[in-house]
Amino acid sequence: MIAELQQTVAKYAHALNEGLGAGLFLAGAEFAHGHAGLPTVRAGTATANLACHRALERADFVPAPGPARHTLPDGRELDTVWYRHEGAASACTRP
Repeated sequence: MIAELQQTVAKYAHALNEGLGAGLFLAGAEFAHGHAGLPTVRAGTATANLACHRALERADFVPAPGPARHTLPDGRELDTVWYRHEGAASACTRP
């Protein structure tokens, strides 16, 4: 399964010509839709992390509602923005 995910990441990063971040986000969303059966994938990022915003948007994530603040495990709080990716959910039939 790891090799399949690596191939998917490489395929999307190359096909999109948008960089590794967008390829990783898109591959993760496709994996969640196709193998985990999730119709919606959500992602949050720090408001100040513009590179992450761009990568999510290039991977077809769209802005979505979510908490304005997030507390990290070390207690720091960040202003956050949220995105979602919609796809057809399916149950994985592979072992």
